[in-house]
Amino acid sequence: MVVDRLVARDGVRRRLTDSVETALRIADGLVLIDPVDDDVPARRYSEKRACPNDHILALEEIEPRTFSFNAPYGACPECTGIGVRLEVDPGLVVPDEDLSLAGAPSHRGLPRRRSTSGACSTRCPRTSGSPWTRHGASLPEAVKEAVLIGKDYEVHVKFRNRFGRERAYTTGFEGVISWIQRLHEQTESEWSREKYEAYMREVPCPVCKGTRLKPEVLAVTIGGRSIAEVSDLSIADARDFLLTAEAR
Repeated sequence: MVVDRLVARDGVRRRLTDSVETALRIADGLVLIDPVDDDVPARRYSEKRACPNDHILALEEIEPRTFSFNAPYGACPECTGIGVRLEVDPGLVVPDEDLSLAGAPSHRGLPRRRSTSGACSTRCPRTSGSPWTRHGASLPEAVKEAVLIGKDYEVHVKFRNRFGRERAYTTGFEGVISWIQRLHEQTESEWSREKYEAYMREVPCPVCKGTRLKPEVLAVTIGGRSIAEVSDLSIADARDFLLTAEAR
């Protein structure tokens, strides 16, 4: 909807003000200014604490708690203000790359799922006895990905039960990394949680990049810097920055 068309000239201020207020009221606080000049792109403006172009959620009234990761008003919703998350490290899952899939022992108390991984290797011929990596040679990347990440095909597993009878079943293979991550999230045992965390490392939160704050909080800047960026400055640099910001 076009609210008004104006030509920049003396005495147009009152009409411009009325037109902008009307547009904001109709469009719930948003207005689009589209200059006739082809070299100047149209721009959106908002009367709310939000970016109309990047779709950042609007902030409520800005208060000191808005910038605190210890409060839900400012904490990143993904990591709840911690700034990091635990992620399975392939280097901890495969600590000895000279060993093969068949020869890799259980370590740190984690079950090996030998029958399932063995069945998976039958779908990739001549891999179960090959080393993970040795002297520049290694298993194909597709095989490594199948073992660590999982595969969308079904594998046929054969095993002998405690009575010596052979049994078989068909199952999917979710991959060691997904398996450890799932068990870590589902367990209620502190002992089990610590066992799974032996294969994990801390990585920065993918949403807040370790700043521990909401994206919309980080969008609030002074002199082009967010509170997280200012907090990372040295004392001397922070002093210079704040003096410069105050003088503006």
